[in-house]
Amino acid sequence: MNRFSRLLWRFSVVLCVPVLVLMHLASLLLGATPGAIAAHPQGSPPLQIIPGHLVPLVENMPSVGPTSPGTEMQLSVGLKLRNLQALDALLAAQDDPAAAMYHQYLTRGMFQELFGPEQATVDAVAAFLKQGGLKIGIGSISDNRLLINASGTAQEVENLFHTTLQNYRVEGRLVYAPKKDPSAPSSIAETIQSVGGLDNVGLYRPHIWQSERFQHLVPPWRGIRQTNCGPPMISIRSCRQGPMVTGRR
Repeated sequence: MNRFSRLLWRFSVVLCVPVLVLMHLASLLLGATPGAIAAHPQGSPPLQIIPGHLVPLVENMPSVGPTSPGTEMQLSVGLKLRNLQALDALLAAQDDPAAAMYHQYLTRGMFQELFGPEQATVDAVAAFLKQGGLKIGIGSISDNRLLINASGTAQEVENLFHTTLQNYRVEGRLVYAPKKDPSAPSSIAETIQSVGGLDNVGLYRPHIWQSERFQHLVPPWRGIRQTNCGPPMISIRSCRQGPMVTGRR
């Protein structure tokens, strides 16, 4: 019995979900490609861009100079979900009255085990951040393994993510933003969804979401906004439509 089959059987007992329903979910998952981290080649590993971090509001503004290397920064590194094809198929099946998975919802724990980042992915990204000089405190990794909070100086962030931070004057405020999207070794970059905190341009007030000038704040998370999924028995769709976290175009 493979890993997914054992996991689904265990949850079928806990949730009293019909075995045929769980077998349907297993077929979706077994047809998907698991999210694994590739080993680094010898020498300098190839870099991969992590897109979506440029701020349109300042892209055409003249810079007032580079960001001070000692500027303290707080980052929230978001990790990608796994088995996205199976997740999309499951969401569609949950809304289809003719499907075996119609209104068969998952617990938070089951969602995390089937679709959340694996612990090995979290460990690899955390090690990458620490090797670059960033600090990860106790409790800085979310329970669902989707966010890693880290802190460091602007210089450490620039060096680690191969980007350049510039200062801009926006409505009387001195702000910073990246001049180019961050990059990381491909084995790390392919597991990262976003790097929040690379700029401090946005003012997070409710009314700004209606302003076209701040549309760059809408996240690119395939509809995923945060993982505060409510009560223990949940619809995955509710996870994917929660309150907004962060992001860029």
